[in-house]
Amino acid sequence: MTTKLGLIGEGISRSSAPRLHEYLGKLNGRDVTYELFDLLERPGLNPFVALQECCDAGLRAVNVTHPFKGRVAAGLPRLSEAGKRIGTVNTVLFEEEGWIGYNTDFSGFKRGYARCFGDRAPGTVLMVGAGGVGRAVAFALFDLNATRILINDLKDGMATELVDTLKGYGCDAATVANDDVAEILASADGVANCTPIGMYQHPGIPIPAASVGAQKWAFDAVYTPLKTEFIQAFEAAGVPILSGFELFYFQGLDAYEHFTGTTVAADIAFDEVRSWMDDR
Repeated sequence: MTTKLGLIGEGISRSSAPRLHEYLGKLNGRDVTYELFDLLERPGLNPFVALQECCDAGLRAVNVTHPFKGRVAAGLPRLSEAGKRIGTVNTVLFEEEGWIGYNTDFSGFKRGYARCFGDRAPGTVLMVGAGGVGRAVAFALFDLNATRILINDLKDGMATELVDTLKGYGCDAATVANDDVAEILASADGVANCTPIGMYQHPGIPIPAASVGAQKWAFDAVYTPLKTEFIQAFEAAGVPILSGFELFYFQGLDAYEHFTGTTVAADIAFDEVRSWMDDR
């Protein structure tokens, strides 16, 4: 039997998700198809119409990406515990008892962090970007026992809303004004880029490069390219790195496990899938 999967989002034509899930299926002896549903081609379409179309077409489940993670979470009848806390989902299963949403950015970040840094506590973290990925990463850092999470976003309202949500769960969190980023960065244990800055279409670095060097670890959610200006700056300073590839890989593994009910060994395809990124 074929397991039919898909991805709903905008601007997703170059996504590596189909290749990842079809490859994981091959490794597990499962026939998997993975289709892209780019809603840029259908302007104004409600994502729930697209979800229903996918369900009606016999898809087992879909991933959801920018800009629909929050909107979909708000309208689903059931959410995982992480999905409820974070307020966004990136994975939707079409179950008979009702659709259910999961956030594997949250679980995938934690798996990637453990692979790169073991059981090291995150300490005080500066995070730039409070959108969908930022929300998942912030809650993952909270679960990993971060001492404090300091959040900066160009849209102050987004950072404030995320900080208030985190505080509601007992997290020590605060917003950071743009003018204070350099000072906070210089004293932070870790720094996380959860903005699109660094992608091919959004080149640059979202933090002052002059303040790089004293941190104990750094994370960049961007993985196209792998070697962003952010990653290069921290590597040059000798700071240990968690890249966007680890997030992509482990959130994909976790989604695949939800999709198929199959447990996948963490390293089963890591090197092979990473080699694909060199071609992007």
